[in-house]
Amino acid sequence: MSGGLTGYWLFDSENLGLEAAARVRGTGNFFDNKTRTRSDYYHQVSSDLDRRAQESYDANLSGAYYPTERPIGLIGTGLLSAGVYQYWYHDESKVGYPEWANQQITDGREANMRYDLSGELGLGWGRVRDASGIYRAHVLEIRLRELGRINGNLSDETLREVAELMYREREFQRRYERDDKYFWREVESVLKKDPALIGDLDAFAIERINEYIAPYSISRWSGVRFSMLLYGWHQNYIERNTTIYTRFDYLADTTYVEHSEISDHSVYHGEYMLFGPRLEVNIPLSWNVQFTGDSRFEKPIGPADDGFFWTTLLSGAYAVHDRWIIGYTLIHNRFIHDPKDRNMDNGQSWGVEHRFDVAYYIEQSLSITASIQQSQDLAWNYVPNLEQPHYKRHNSSYWASLQVTYLISGSRISSTSRSYLPRTSHQMQLYGYPRTY
Repeated sequence: MSGGLTGYWLFDSENLGLEAAARVRGTGNFFDNKTRTRSDYYHQVSSDLDRRAQESYDANLSGAYYPTERPIGLIGTGLLSAGVYQYWYHDESKVGYPEWANQQITDGREANMRYDLSGELGLGWGRVRDASGIYRAHVLEIRLRELGRINGNLSDETLREVAELMYREREFQRRYERDDKYFWREVESVLKKDPALIGDLDAFAIERINEYIAPYSISRWSGVRFSMLLYGWHQNYIERNTTIYTRFDYLADTTYVEHSEISDHSVYHGEYMLFGPRLEVNIPLSWNVQFTGDSRFEKPIGPADDGFFWTTLLSGAYAVHDRWIIGYTLIHNRFIHDPKDRNMDNGQSWGVEHRFDVAYYIEQSLSITASIQQSQDLAWNYVPNLEQPHYKRHNSSYWASLQVTYLISGSRISSTSRSYLPRTSHQMQLYGYPRTY
């Protein structure tokens, strides 16, 4: 048995953008089993009873604030995750023989609680904007012109309102079961106010302007931002286990009892803090070409602060005509541990990953994607000790896939791209940064 609740809130303006989400989930399991065995020599009755309960709580808040018209602002992200897990069990077994009997009873309980708290705060120069809604409004205008449903161009005010609706499409998906019906009703009401529109939009016109287009599937970010960021992480994990064991041996004239109780308690605590610059570069080179670059250089803050972590993500995508997409992604990371930190493996590591994708959208609900990926990592002096003072490791891997996707009614092509607020555009989801400090 399981259940949960989720909540989402968004506020986005030219100066302040806030995005918050929360989720509560609970799961419970109950198991009861009884077994009875009888023969000429003995009889046995056993029972097992298990109960499990698990709750998890997650909340995050992300935002950006630009106090003036200048492109300098505060950006921050906070994440809280907590969970409680409990497990109770009762096992009982009784075996009877002609001259004696044996009974064993075991009761146990396991309980653990953990919470993770992380946050990032920084000062940045520049703005990164999500231009996908503007791009979709542009595609809508092109397709209406192809269908002969507009005379000339849509007004700037109409394009602005349509773009606003494109950004709000997820709200309709959360609110309505048949969200397309209500979403395109709003779009049509905006278009009808424009004198360039000729007649009403029929079902074919709506199907055409809503049809999946390859260039639209490219994340359309625009802008450059340089930030100095402070990142911190803190975790506590508490575990308690208790086991009670009792055994009875029944003889003809006496009873022997054996009893034991074992309890243990453990606590894990971890935390670290990093500081360094970040550069985000997002350039839509044309309507069909997008370039994205993202690079960080981070140093730990603390008693041992000689190590650093540098990672870079570069990606480019080219949309060929209306159906094809060609993409390339490069992820590079360089990691030097602090030799003074004896709680960690000393040494250095370097890794690089290449990925090449080709996607073809056959129709609105059918697509095919081919991917090839090559990655390698190199580490040296990774675990220095007396036996292996100059340890070296080199791994190389290749991966290829061919995926065919067919969407049933009401489904959508999922996206794993990063999330930016449309105007203030702070990145909520950290991507490509496996912080290993």
